[in-house]
Amino acid sequence: MKKTYKHDPKTGKMYLVSQTRTLPKSATVRCDEIERFKSPVDGTIIGTERELLQHNQRNNVSNDLDSLKEKAARQLDYQRNPEKQIDQQKLNKRVAESYHFVEQNPHLFKQ
Repeated sequence: MKKTYKHDPKTGKMYLVSQTRTLPKSATVRCDEIERFKSPVDGTIIGTERELLQHNQRNNVSNDLDSLKEKAARQLDYQRNPEKQIDQQKLNKRVAESYHFVEQNPHLFKQ
């Protein structure tokens, strides 16, 4: 909080003139420049990571790097928690059962 005082020569005292809220002196701002390119999605020119992030959010897309990071995180989680891994045979069985159910009940899935 920043306070500003003035001196009153008649009384010899200081009085409060204004009081303002100040922001922290340091803040993290990330605007790393990247090689400029034209978006194949909407044709905009992107030159910073911030512009890329805004573009991705606006168009509901992600970078290949983002999906690779997510995949690596999932693999690491599976390595740390093997009980979360789904047995491939069980998964195949579930898929086959689901497929069979849809074939037997097409009336449930009409749009």
